[in-house]
Amino acid sequence: MKIKYLIYTILLCVTGIASCQNKKENGQIKTIERMPNSLIKQLTQQERDPQMMFYLEQSVDGVTVSEILQNSEEVMIDFIEAIPEEKISYKYGFGKWTVAQVLQHIISYERIMTESGLKIAGKKVEDPIGYYNQITTARVEKDITKTELLERFKNVRKQTIKTFANFSEEELKIMGIHESFPASPRTLVLCISGHQQHHFEVIEEKYL
Repeated sequence: MKIKYLIYTILLCVTGIASCQNKKENGQIKTIERMPNSLIKQLTQQERDPQMMFYLEQSVDGVTVSEILQNSEEVMIDFIEAIPEEKISYKYGFGKWTVAQVLQHIISYERIMTESGLKIAGKKVEDPIGYYNQITTARVEKDITKTELLERFKNVRKQTIKTFANFSEEELKIMGIHESFPASPRTLVLCISGHQQHHFEVIEEKYL
């Protein structure tokens, strides 16, 4: 899977293909073209690890970390609101996640990346996540509603925005390690947005 991501990233860099962003129009999810992310242009070569670029390239646009988080929050809210309620518990095949599990995975991933950013910057983690894997990140109540998932996301994003707002420009650029990959806090913010977008496209293609 990592090789696939690396090949995909190289193709993006060579061809200059623009990413896409989901927005709601007349109650429907609409895919529109998006210009390459402005913050990526500010990254040093150290921050452009090939394994991270798969998500970085898919982030919504923004010049600052704050803009990235605010812009991707709007996209996430629009996306969830446009999903039909009856699709929340739907999965397209045996052993696949439901839409609710995919959305919970996005939310869990954001918490993980925020905690990692704090650790890299040498800041205190108030509520450590502890052990996690793919299964635990998607764990969600079977009867959870779209409204509950939306509120859960809003609460997590509010905390994410508050957390990174306390980082100085120097702290956002500190290099550290996230799951064996070199990263800075600001690259992790881009990953939050890009990971979110990646799963939006999966939901559009496989579930809706």
